[in-house]
Amino acid sequence: MVRIIITGLLATVAPLLAAADDFYTDWRDHDAILARLRTVAAAHPERVSEECIGTTHEGRDIVAFHLSAADRAAAPRLLIVGTQHAREWISPLACTYLVEHLLDNPDDDPAVAAMAQALDFTVVPIANPDGYLFSWADDDNRGWRKNRRDNGDGSYGVDLNRNWGYAWQAYDDPDWYTYPGPEAFSEPETRALRDLTLALDDLQAAIDVHTPHAYVIQPFASSSDPAPRYDEMEPLTTAITAAMNDRVDDDRWGYLADYGGYGASGASIDWWLGVADVICWGFELDRGNSTDDILPTSQEALAGLLVLGPAVAQMGTRSITLTASDGGTALTTTAHLLSRDLESAEATTHAFGYLAGDRDHAIDLGTVPAAIAATPHPPRPDTARVGF
Repeated sequence: MVRIIITGLLATVAPLLAAADDFYTDWRDHDAILARLRTVAAAHPERVSEECIGTTHEGRDIVAFHLSAADRAAAPRLLIVGTQHAREWISPLACTYLVEHLLDNPDDDPAVAAMAQALDFTVVPIANPDGYLFSWADDDNRGWRKNRRDNGDGSYGVDLNRNWGYAWQAYDDPDWYTYPGPEAFSEPETRALRDLTLALDDLQAAIDVHTPHAYVIQPFASSSDPAPRYDEMEPLTTAITAAMNDRVDDDRWGYLADYGGYGASGASIDWWLGVADVICWGFELDRGNSTDDILPTSQEALAGLLVLGPAVAQMGTRSITLTASDGGTALTTTAHLLSRDLESAEATTHAFGYLAGDRDHAIDLGTVPAAIAATPHPPRPDTARVGF
């Protein structure tokens, strides 16, 4: 098997922000999240625009922020969606953290700067405003997962991440916490996200941010059968997982790579790949039950993005050039992303096409899975696969 060394990935995550004033030390409600993002955006009017992509059952705006690349007139785009599930309060904070780093780069990290210069981003920090606000309204509501659809039988809510129109499955109990709705795309929130996806002509990849069970989830979530473009996503799933684990303390679970068959029908990532032909992942962040988890999980999300972003930055050309370490002839693959068919043992340039500076770490796609498996972390609960 060919082993390709991807330089500059793990090393880029080490100097991430240690603290970003007090915003990431406590939970933040709907209005605080949007206010923070608008404040950051106001400092970069030439690069950020805000859009209402739809309205909820209760008439609230679903807000997206569009970030343009600093140095490219036309750049590939990466979509980040947060808070499909109301109770996952770290999700909107992690999305906010990513936007702040892409725009302000508070650590002056050259890898973050390069990514922000090379990519457009669209971020929907709170895809489920009604449910999120309901989860804040009373302590008894803290575990609310769904939106606030009136199901007409005294029950409320549809699980938005079971309502997408790929491998959607009916279920006859509207009170169930993963109730998928009466039909695919029955909900204004999922329709808004669907229509946004289709309207972004330059969209190349997407991330759906969840908590709390520490997985990097590759489609299809609904089936263990190999998905289209599996060979492109699989090495990235491995590298993303390794980079996120590089940020994880020993007292946390650590991330596992899920290469398909997670066990969720009607999920966003399956529709993005199966219908829109967009490579995508679910970032199920580690823990999320304590305010102490906010900053570490946000840092882990950025670590994963620093692996994926450079790959997406090259997707407009649909080819990647790797230079052999012995100074030999450059080899090019015409795959969407990194191909395992290259007849090269090592690449000394950044494998995704732009220099990441002087880095002394490497990810070996042939050995990373064993390294992930060897990471010491406490056991997970039996319910660890019901979050996404």
